[in-house]
Amino acid sequence: MRVRLDLAAKQEIRQAALFYEDCREGLGQEFVDSVESAFEQIQQHPTVWRILKREIPALSSSEVSLWHHLCYRRERDLCSSRHASETQAWLLGLAGQGLKIKQDNRPEKAEMMKYPRSPKTLLGGIAHLGRFVDKIRLRHEGKIQDYNYITVGFDKYLIDFLQIDPKALEQRVLAGGTDDELLAWVKANSRKPSDQDIAQWSEGLLSSGPKDDAARQRFQGRLQEVATKRGVPIASLPPVSTWADVIEIDEGRL
Repeated sequence: MRVRLDLAAKQEIRQAALFYEDCREGLGQEFVDSVESAFEQIQQHPTVWRILKREIPALSSSEVSLWHHLCYRRERDLCSSRHASETQAWLLGLAGQGLKIKQDNRPEKAEMMKYPRSPKTLLGGIAHLGRFVDKIRLRHEGKIQDYNYITVGFDKYLIDFLQIDPKALEQRVLAGGTDDELLAWVKANSRKPSDQDIAQWSEGLLSSGPKDDAARQRFQGRLQEVATKRGVPIASLPPVSTWADVIEIDEGRL
């Protein structure tokens, strides 16, 4: 499977990175990191994303709004690590050449986080882990109090998969640290699933949908809640079949 960028996508990503860097120093680099993360997600889980036309998947992320420019091409029994390396080198070049040119002392204008990141944003290859980190922080700040938390839903599936103490993880997240530092802690304090186990579990989580009548009713209920909040009929929402995409719709990424 190959990830490919056309010229227009490269130009738009560069412009967007400079815009975000203008909003807040360092935000442009976070944007570039998110783009690179998107490439990794496509390469690891190419069947998760909705197909827009032919073999172009639609990505959703709270951190990047340009996924519609990203496309992949499946190669039979071929994984193009050379192309991935070239892409990474291009991103690093973008970060070095574009993002560090413009710096000033204007106040930060970036909006504070409203929603946790998408469950599709992988952290260490693990779906929902980054989102769970965000949920812990936002809940501690008195936000998203109505969200499922720890004992149900994707949180519980993640905790059960990693066999990790949720309270210990909560305390570690609230103590502060980068994603890399938190990931290192998770690896040291959970079971040690293989990369294949992680990939299979993540794809299963992100592709899961309602499996019985009761679950289908809950699924439709969630969609009706979203439609009501938007003031539109439920039929006008994008067609979805997975719980992950219901989250995407609810938080405005789809």
